[in-house]
Amino acid sequence: MAGRIAVIEDDSPTRDYVVRALEGAGFTVDAVAQGAEGVALVEREHPDLVLLDLMMPGVTGYQVCERIRKGPASHTQIVVMSVLEGVEEKVKALELGADDYLVKPVATAELLARVRSMIGRGERLRQEGARTNGRLVALAGAKGGIGTSTVAVNLAAAHGMKKAHSVVLADLAVPVGTLGIMLGLPIPEKWVWREF
Repeated sequence: MAGRIAVIEDDSPTRDYVVRALEGAGFTVDAVAQGAEGVALVEREHPDLVLLDLMMPGVTGYQVCERIRKGPASHTQIVVMSVLEGVEEKVKALELGADDYLVKPVATAELLARVRSMIGRGERLRQEGARTNGRLVALAGAKGGIGTSTVAVNLAAAHGMKKAHSVVLADLAVPVGTLGIMLGLPIPEKWVWREF
């Protein structure tokens, strides 16, 4: 299970240690020393995972986390690695979008286990997301006669022609709706109707 990891860490010895450990485990690693560089790297490369220090000069790890979550690589998993071990720091990082939090110094075995776990979780989520292909579009008109049903029919027809899958068009106007008439369908002898 290889993956691409971005390391954003201003401390050279720590950064070098993490890069060596990750590359030794078969990961592709990009490393930078400043927060602004890190945001640019993540937006450019879309890594599978970001290992992020919090205490950096200029753009802090908190700010990096927040920017990543608001940017084009918002799906990227973020693991914070910091010497800050207080509950407040952990909660703040998690609330800003971090997926996990490690307190430095961290054992190599734990670091690699967490990285593998996070990348595996990300792969599973992407696969599940690829299987999810349903979409719901709802249209509502403020009153009758303003064209909402016409838009709904045309939207369903266009979507059905563009995509190679089924489209369900439901008319919830009571008691009879108008879609059947618009589509030239025969009017049923008995309408399905149930009061709630």
